[in-house]
Amino acid sequence: MYKSGIKDIYLWNRTYSTAQEVAKSFDSLFHIEIIKSLDDFNDTFLSTPDVIIGTIPAEYTLATDFPSRLFEKPFGITIDMSYKPRDTPLLITARQHPGWRTAAGVEVLLEQAYHQFKMWLGLDAPKQAMCDALFEQGEKLVRLS
Repeated sequence: MYKSGIKDIYLWNRTYSTAQEVAKSFDSLFHIEIIKSLDDFNDTFLSTPDVIIGTIPAEYTLATDFPSRLFEKPFGITIDMSYKPRDTPLLITARQHPGWRTAAGVEVLLEQAYHQFKMWLGLDAPKQAMCDALFEQGEKLVRLS
């Protein structure tokens, strides 16, 4: 996020004290606004996000946890780091808003694997072979491009 030029971050964590610790750790790089509830986006904040990154295991979330106001901007990106199930409640909700692109956690893992392969071996990663090894035959990845 730092390299992308993002300066303002809204942070919601299941544990408020953990959110405070994270915010303090990065206060020299970002302005981090801690929110107590995702419902706070209804009236509290002037700006809705352009990028949403979910890090909560999907089995602990429901589509109703993500208010529509989060996706109020006409375009945005939602990334869910959770990879089981591949289509998480956050990603399903984001896809209901035209203009919002999504990336599943498994796609993030694959991208990391490609770069690590190159770093460790000095060779281009065999992307198709890696995808085939990970996914059942016929399943396709939707990539951010």
